[in-house]
Amino acid sequence: GVWVDASTDINFTVQNSGGTDKVLTISSGSTYYFEVRGTVAGVGTGSTVSTNLRGDATSFSAAAAQMDQAATVDGFVDDDFIWTPHSTTTAGVANNDFTNGYLLPGLPTGNMNAQVLSK
Repeated sequence: GVWVDASTDINFTVQNSGGTDKVLTISSGSTYYFEVRGTVAGVGTGSTVSTNLRGDATSFSAAAAQMDQAATVDGFVDDDFIWTPHSTTTAGVANNDFTNGYLLPGLPTGNMNAQVLSK
């Protein structure tokens, strides 16, 4: 089983049917909704599940590392929201066109308001 508590972060990636990571492109002006599903067991009255979208508090420390491969960005301390502006091409996860969510318009440098479900 998977133990999840208040300090556990769960990362989500988009994968193709072969199980490899891919880039999800959301066109400018579009709205996407994501549904998070999970199996919950062993909970009692007062238990809660809280979900929120996390922003990044700082940019990368080295100017040369502002844009990199998705996996490299995922290794940085501030890697809560990884995205690409498609500044070089339509990016695949191995292109050096990914960055974190620091100062991304509409995304705070902390966490967005949580959505809480309770029993």
